[in-house]
Amino acid sequence: MPQELPNIAFVTMVRDDDQFLKLWVNHYAAMVNRKNLFILYDGFDQKLAPFTKGCQTIFVPQIPFGKGWDDKRWEMKGL
Repeated sequence: MPQELPNIAFVTMVRDDDQFLKLWVNHYAAMVNRKNLFILYDGFDQKLAPFTKGCQTIFVPQIPFGKGWDDKRWEMKGL
């Protein structure tokens, strides 16, 4: 009987970084179904990478860099 995949989700936010996003996708896709991988693209100007097929992709407004930038990103993720 095949082992059942865990019922868990992984979330990341990315901007202009396909190199590390691909590593992230490959790493977590080995543990869970791709539908359980959530990628928040920081900005509507971002291009959807082909290797994210099957993942949940969400485009969010870009958060301008400056004071409180990181806190706003964490807030957006609901953490």
